[in-house]
Amino acid sequence: MRMLASFFCVIGILLFPSCSATRGSRPSITQVRVASNNIHDIVIASNGTLWFTHGCLGMTRMTVNGGTTTFRLPPIRREEKGGNPRPLLPIGCTTNSSGIGAIAIGRNDSLWFTDDAEAVIGRMTDRGNVRYFPLPHGWAAQRIVRGPGGDFWFTQMHGNAIGRISPTGIISEYRLNGKASQPYDIVVGPDGALWFTERGDGKIGRLTTGGALTEYSIPTPDSTPLSIAAGRNKTLWFTEVAKQEIGRITTDGAITEYHLRNVGPGPDFITAASNGTLWFTEEGSRKIGSITASGSITEYDVPSFPSPLAGHDNDGTVRISAPVQPHPYIIVRGRAGTMWFTEPGSYFIGNVTIP
Repeated sequence: MRMLASFFCVIGILLFPSCSATRGSRPSITQVRVASNNIHDIVIASNGTLWFTHGCLGMTRMTVNGGTTTFRLPPIRREEKGGNPRPLLPIGCTTNSSGIGAIAIGRNDSLWFTDDAEAVIGRMTDRGNVRYFPLPHGWAAQRIVRGPGGDFWFTQMHGNAIGRISPTGIISEYRLNGKASQPYDIVVGPDGALWFTERGDGKIGRLTTGGALTEYSIPTPDSTPLSIAAGRNKTLWFTEVAKQEIGRITTDGAITEYHLRNVGPGPDFITAASNGTLWFTEEGSRKIGSITASGSITEYDVPSFPSPLAGHDNDGTVRISAPVQPHPYIIVRGRAGTMWFTEPGSYFIGNVTIP
C-alpha cells in the first residue's frame, strides 16, 4: 500500500505541486513500476508528459495521470538505408525492433532519437508516425539535443564528429581535432553554443552553430568525462566517471573540479534543477547526488526495490520473478520540483521530490 500511495503522490506532483511525499529537508526518492527492464533514456515534454525508451519496444509515453502508451518502432527499411534491411536484434531482445538510444523533444512534441546500432536519426510524431534519416558517413549517433533555431545536434562517438539535422532532415557533420575524441553527451550552453564531453581525449568541446570549434582540456588526466549540463551564471557542469569528480566550466573555459567522498565508480549523468542545484547519478554506488553552485555535495542512497510482481516483461524477453538492485543512470528535470531517472535492468523508473 505504501508503494501505491507513493506512486499516486508522485504522479500528483506533476499536476498539483502541493502534493508532496517530502517531509523535512531530505529529498524523497520513489520508484514507479513500469513494464520493461530495458529502459534507457527519458525526457519530459512541455505538457509534463514523460517519455522513456525501451531497447526493444521503442518508446512509452506516460501522462501526468499515470496512463501509459507504448509505440513500437518499425524496422529500418531498404530505401532508408540504401541497402538490405538489417536483422533488428538489440542485445537482450527476441523480437525485431529498433535499437533506440537517446531522445529529444521537438516542435509539436515530436520526438527525435538516435539508434544504438544504425547510422540513422529517427523522428516520431506524438501519434507514433516514424521516419528515419540515414547519416552520410555511417557513424551511429549517441546523445541528441534540440539546439537554437530548432535544429537537432548529436554526437557521433565513433566518427569523432558532431552532427546537425534540420527539422526537414538536412544533415551536416563536423569533425573534431582528435583521432579518438569520442564525443558523447551534448547540451546547449548559456551562450547558445553546443557543449559536449570528449570521453577519449578528456576534454570539453564547444561548437558554435556556425561550426567554430574550441576544446578545453580537463586538468585531471584520464578523467573520462561522460555527461554535461547547463547551469546558471554562464557555467556548465560535467561528470568525470573515471575519477569520482564533478567538473564545472565557465563559458570562458575556466574549469573547477569537485571530488566526491564516495569511493567506487564515478558519477554518471547530471542535470540542473529549477533552483540551480545540479543533480547527478552514481549507478555503481546506487546513489543520487546533488551539488550546489558553490560546490557543496550531498549524496543519497537509492532504496532497494520491492520484489517485482510475477509476470512477463512487455519486451517479451524476461520473466519477472526476483527483486533487483537499483542502478540510477540518466536523470532529467521534471515539473514542480521533481527529477526523474532511469534504472536499467529493473522494472522501475525513479523520481526525486526536492524539498
